[in-house]
Amino acid sequence: MNEKPWAWSVAQQLGRQVASYAVFIVLARLLNPKDFGLLALATAWIGILGVFSDVGFGSALIQRRKVTPAHLSSTFFLNVGLGLIASLAGMAASWPLARALGTPAVQPVVLALSPGFFVNSLGLTHLALAYRDLRFKELAIRDLSATLLGGAVGITAALRGYGVWSLVAQTLVTSAGGAALLWGMLRWRPAISDVSRGALGELWGYSSKLFSFNLFKYLAQNLDKLLVGVLAGPLIMGLYNFAQKLVVFPVQNLAGAVGNWLFPRLARVQDTAGAQATYFQTSKMTAMAIFPPLALMAVVAPPAIPLLFGAKWEPAAPIVPLFALVGAAMSLMALAGSLLKALDRPGWLFNWSVFFSVLIAAALAVGNRWGLMGLAAGMAVAHLVGLVVLDGATQRLLRVAPGAWLLTAAPAVGVAILGAASAALILRLPGGVTIVRVVLACSVGAVWYAWGLRRAVRAARALGPPIDVDVAQGVVPESDFLSSSTER
Repeated sequence: MNEKPWAWSVAQQLGRQVASYAVFIVLARLLNPKDFGLLALATAWIGILGVFSDVGFGSALIQRRKVTPAHLSSTFFLNVGLGLIASLAGMAASWPLARALGTPAVQPVVLALSPGFFVNSLGLTHLALAYRDLRFKELAIRDLSATLLGGAVGITAALRGYGVWSLVAQTLVTSAGGAALLWGMLRWRPAISDVSRGALGELWGYSSKLFSFNLFKYLAQNLDKLLVGVLAGPLIMGLYNFAQKLVVFPVQNLAGAVGNWLFPRLARVQDTAGAQATYFQTSKMTAMAIFPPLALMAVVAPPAIPLLFGAKWEPAAPIVPLFALVGAAMSLMALAGSLLKALDRPGWLFNWSVFFSVLIAAALAVGNRWGLMGLAAGMAVAHLVGLVVLDGATQRLLRVAPGAWLLTAAPAVGVAILGAASAALILRLPGGVTIVRVVLACSVGAVWYAWGLRRAVRAARALGPPIDVDVAQGVVPESDFLSSSTER
């Protein structure tokens, strides 16, 4: 077990995020919005098959205190079978899906991506074991290696003029590399003789509720992309997905790293006071880590996008500030999900996912009247409303005053305003926006960010660790392959 699992958890997500971001910037300069739109359209529609290829057994292995070889092997062969079915279903659906969307160019993309479900299923159980043992150091190396490998293949293909196929190759190679590295990390191997229906039944009680949550969670996270793809086509889809990836993708990874640490820690806490201290302190630090950079991006990105990525991406600039609001809300919502899972409230998670899916659908239906800006604004409003609802759930679970959880983010909001305002003043100086001025604005915002983060860390250290527990469990994140269309 690693000595500092939380540090390696952050390193795991941060390393993959930095590498993915670098690859994304290069590919965005080499390819056009329609290429990204075709991939986003394909992944949004077939990504639902990824939910059925896991059905929550990985998290059930982690949540269960004692796991036997029967649990592991049964889960492995079930995942592989479901992954094969998902791959075949995706391939078969490629033709009717392309006709239904009125976009023939998406058919071969869906067909080529579908085998990735089977490839990814080969590593799902190994991934569960790695998280269970908190092997974040090895996972960090694995994620970074797979991301760089896939990125190298994608960039090489883009330089040779392969267009959208560069992104397809990147996705498939990253998934295959990640699965292969997991097998190299762990000595455990599945045995067909250990397969047991009874073992699967013992896991199903937890995984079935989590599966329902993951299904509605996927719909909630991708309803906007499904709607944009149908209404506007791959070009507008590419612009919309670009803005999302620029803002939401980093938040998802960092919040995921924190959630990977928070879930097992809260799961071992039996008293409400200990859970509240851990949860509130984590929420405060997460907000301080995420809110100021998002506010800075909301100010700097619109004028900087044409300079960094080219005029072809300029139409995506106006919706970046709205996605900054979405990202801020999402960072706290991810922690609430960890709290509900840790305190054994999978039913609450399911109810929440249904409610949030309906909320997003309604917000998008209204926002669609005003085009892309309306859709982005609808997403922002839905996430802010969702935060209020989750604050009520936190109030009931931890027996705290209304708004107490959301107020943990107040210091981060203050620092975010100071940093964003300083950057905006620099950008508004006479002479127009240049690369040098963008860098200066980011630097000034970064100074405020470093100041606020340093104060938050000092305050956390003064309080001491929220609870002294020996974390012996982990949490399995979403499947690597097509886990979120904002990530690809």
